[in-house]
Amino acid sequence: MKNTIIILALLFFSTAVFAQKGKEKQKEKDNPSQVDVKVKTGDNKQKEKGNSGKSQQETGNSKMDDHDRQVWGGIGDQDCTKPSKNQPAKVTASFNKDYPSAGNVRWTKCRGDWTATFNHGVLRSTAVYHANGNRKDTRTPIKVEEAPKSFLDKILKRSPDTKVEEVVKIEQPKTNATGGNSFMRVLVSKAGMDKQYVVVNSSGDEVKYDY
Repeated sequence: MKNTIIILALLFFSTAVFAQKGKEKQKEKDNPSQVDVKVKTGDNKQKEKGNSGKSQQETGNSKMDDHDRQVWGGIGDQDCTKPSKNQPAKVTASFNKDYPSAGNVRWTKCRGDWTATFNHGVLRSTAVYHANGNRKDTRTPIKVEEAPKSFLDKILKRSPDTKVEEVVKIEQPKTNATGGNSFMRVLVSKAGMDKQYVVVNSSGDEVKYDY
């Protein structure tokens, strides 16, 4: 009799244990464990971090748009299009004085100078400033047909089969050193030759110009 009671007790205990394990397995199936959730969340965060890093890298190495390509194409310097912040107060003050109505301003840094690309009227220009606030020049891409004829005649006269592809007007500020000189940097092409940039002064003579 005593043995029978012990056997029944063991059977009851085993049944209860199996029932409990079955409930736990069903619960895990219906609701993923906390460990699984954490791992999944961690993977998502890592993935999001990777995507964020890629996005920042693409922003930091922003590609040249058509304006940048024309303004900086002559020196082929991709670094001149990287966004910059915290430009010197003297630079900001000079720019605001020079172009008080400028819109959509974008600051970059090029070869130690600060550059502001902005809208004024229907045109978009890039002004180059030294760290002391002095403006080096302002560059504005214009249509070939809008370029002063005197700037281009000598180029075409020297080589009639030359074609002018693009024109960037370069204007220096009036200072004690310069009288507000103007130049044209033109992209020319010629059959059988690579395209090249040429800078001419107001008389149409070819000159050298520092980037």
